[in-house]
This record gives sequence, structure tokens and C-alpha cells, in this order.
Amino acid sequence: MLVSVEFADVGTKSGTHRVLIIGRGSEDLEAGDIGLRLEEAKTLISAIKSEFLCAQAAEISTAHVESVMNHLVNHRLSKKQHTAR
Repeated sequence: MLVSVEFADVGTKSGTHRVLIIGRGSEDLEAGDIGLRLEEAKTLISAIKSEFLCAQAAEISTAHVESVMNHLVNHRLSKKQHTAR
């Protein structure tokens, strides 16, 4: 079973990301074996958390770069206007 997570509107991390492949052969199945085992669930949560943190970091980095660029552009524009007087 392939588990994917999809992020929208997070800059470079937008899109679908493979998080985890859970594979059990038929020899591993027992009666009533439906759903995730505890260890599989923990691994899945950890993988999703990691992807989520990477997406947040990418979003924060992008916002920071945009902020710095806007500051520099505004600074240069105000400098030009000041010297033009």
C-alpha cells in the first residue's frame, strides 16, 4: 500500500509526495488483520510529520526571501527618489 500526502499552496513543496509504502505479504496476515498495526501507524505519523515540517520550512523560507527582496527594492527606490530631488 502506497501512502501519499498532498500539499497545495506551499511553494516548492506543492504537489503529491510519497510518504510510506506499507507492504504485508499474505503470509503475514492473520484473522482479523484489518487496518494498520501500531508500529505501521507510528511510522506513518512520523513520515507525515517530516513532510509537513519540510513544507512549512519551505513556505517560511520563501516568505523570508520575498520579504528581504521587497525591503531591498523599497530601499533602492527611496534612495533614487531622495537623490533625484
